[in-house]
Amino acid sequence: MLNLRRHLTSFQYFVAFTFIVSPLTDNPRETMMRRLTRYVLTLGVMALALAAGCTKASPESTGTPTATESRPAEEDAEAEAIQGASQAIRDYYQVRDQCMADPPTTDPSCFDDVAMDSQLDQHRLSLQGAQENGVHFSGAVKVVGTDRVLEVRLQVGEVREVVLSACIDGTEFDVLQQDGTSLIPPNDPPRIRSTYTVRKWTDTWKIASIQHDQEEPTC
Repeated sequence: MLNLRRHLTSFQYFVAFTFIVSPLTDNPRETMMRRLTRYVLTLGVMALALAAGCTKASPESTGTPTATESRPAEEDAEAEAIQGASQAIRDYYQVRDQCMADPPTTDPSCFDDVAMDSQLDQHRLSLQGAQENGVHFSGAVKVVGTDRVLEVRLQVGEVREVVLSACIDGTEFDVLQQDGTSLIPPNDPPRIRSTYTVRKWTDTWKIASIQHDQEEPTC
């Protein structure tokens, strides 16, 4: 049983004691209502003391991040991944145009730092075809913007794949044969939009695949 004396302050205990032990019949003119009021006040003082004594301290923080705390960290990781994937698209075109500028002197490993999976296989075949047919790239493709994030995929809590829609400008780019004839049709739009799947391999973001946007081919 809870020790009432322990949980009452000196003042509360005095009031409670006075109300309880004071004879209710000392004053013959005291009405029944006033007696009842005195009794209720006594119980109120006791209840306040008991409530104060039974109040539990709030649990200490365990130091474990809550969902609200962990969300900003995830958002930061996603933003960093998107930035890395966007830069990977720019690096990809810069390296690709350099590798294909002089195919006879280009090693097939030239694309290894910027491409992987099917995109890497495709470039190795393109390099072989260019070497056999005397084709080379001229100029450079400009990435106008990687303004659309289509998907950010997590793997074991880490961002491993980002899918972006990007617009590139080929105004200053050309594919030439040995005689200098362009292989790019004259009616091709100068700008095209494509979807890029960019994957993180160890610490490097690389282009895994590129698909031309059929619904919105130009930008």
